[in-house]
Amino acid sequence: MHIKKIVLCLSIIFLGCQWNKGDFIKDIVRQCDIHKNDLNYVLVLTDFTKFKWDKMYTFGQVTSPETISKSLGFEYMGDFVPDHKERVIFTLAGEIVYEEDYETYDLNNSTIEFRGPQKINDHFKGKYYWTPAKARFKIKKIKDNDTCNSCFNYDLILIQDQ
Repeated sequence: MHIKKIVLCLSIIFLGCQWNKGDFIKDIVRQCDIHKNDLNYVLVLTDFTKFKWDKMYTFGQVTSPETISKSLGFEYMGDFVPDHKERVIFTLAGEIVYEEDYETYDLNNSTIEFRGPQKINDHFKGKYYWTPAKARFKIKKIKDNDTCNSCFNYDLILIQDQ
């Protein structure tokens, strides 16, 4: 009986501390909404990750698993990136530690897009990755008249002078 109580208590503790898939992007969007008018705000990606990582990649809609594998440098066992979504993948020592698909355009919610130093499409194809030390971004707020009144698209623009 004593062991059952310990297991139950540990289960409750771990479930209460669990970080749900989808929290990463939601947390960033929430922070962008808070700081949308602050031109000096710097979004530091490591403030939003509750796991260790050494590289973060983004891939655009309908990117194939083969293209993702080539970018990561190891076999990717997932599916194509869904239409109208992007995928973020975090790795540590050549293994995926977190991945999430997210909307980059939504009529009812704010969204984000990561922008690297290369041509706009290079990061969609995994030609560029971010490291924890360099993943610092400025927020550029963009309003689309077709979205809700409080919805924005936030371009996260890499700060290059680090």
